[in-house]
Order: sequence, then structure tokens, then C-alpha cells
Amino acid sequence: MGYLNKREQIYKLDRVGRMDRRITIIEKVISVGDSNEDYLNSWTEFTTVWARKEDLRGKEIVIADKPTFMYLTAWSIRKVTGLKANMRIVYKGQVYEIVQISEGEGRESFQDLITNILDNELWS
Repeated sequence: MGYLNKREQIYKLDRVGRMDRRITIIEKVISVGDSNEDYLNSWTEFTTVWARKEDLRGKEIVIADKPTFMYLTAWSIRKVTGLKANMRIVYKGQVYEIVQISEGEGRESFQDLITNILDNELWS
């Protein structure tokens, strides 16, 4: 088993120390209907982790000929096994959809998530 050198240990502690937000990751609860169709019943808690939040620039895009504003936020977390892009993040009751998951710095110890806020959804 390898040990981290002093510089890597300091970097890892510094990165973890900046994770000052408690977020909940939620996943879909899907059931199969009578004609073998999938139905989204609800969302359930997958896990709760510490995260670092960084607000990114907003941008306006066109979806179905309708201008839509995207407000992007980046989250850095310790690696969560089983995390998928169809899950969502909840922070202070506000729901964020995960747009992208990428490997963060630190030898696969961290993950960086890019999210878009969902203005019309709240979680309690």
C-alpha cells in the first residue's frame, strides 16, 4: 500500500478543508407500469456529502425555440461510487440537475460536478 508524499497530503487536506457545504444527492425512484412503461414516482436520497461550491457564469440557450437561462454551479466532492449524471443535488432545499461529472484532482479521490439550478423545483 503506497503512502502519499508530504506535498500530496497537504494538497488533499487543503482541498478537503474547502468543502464547507453539506449537499444531498438524490436519485429517481422508477416503477414499471402495466404496459411495461417506466414511470417516475419520486426522488429518494442517495447519499449526503461535504462539497465545495463555485458559482460559474450563467448563459442563455435556446431549447425548443424558447430562450432558457442556465445558471451553472461547480461542486467538488470526495469520490462517490455509483454517482450518475441522471441524479440531482440538493443544497438548502434548492435542486440542481447534474450536467457533467468529471474526475477531480487527487488521484481519483475527488469528483467535480457541473450542475444547472432548477428554479421550479424544491426539496424538503
